[in-house]
Amino acid sequence: TWCGPCRSMAPNVIELSASGVRVAVVDVDRVPEAAMRYGVEALPTVVVFLDGRPVRSAIGYHSTEELRALAAG
Repeated sequence: TWCGPCRSMAPNVIELSASGVRVAVVDVDRVPEAAMRYGVEALPTVVVFLDGRPVRSAIGYHSTEELRALAAG
């Protein structure tokens, strides 16, 4: 709620989800275990999973197109 870049990126994440990409958003203030588990040290951080395992990540604001490319690999 306090992260400006996260709030700015929210419409992009919603658009990505609407296009069929499976998305989960985690508030690391409410679920700090997730941040620790996946090594999140800066916000926003995007973690891409394949078969339940993290395969790549990116830090900072990303456009919908950048998120789509990150998800596609």
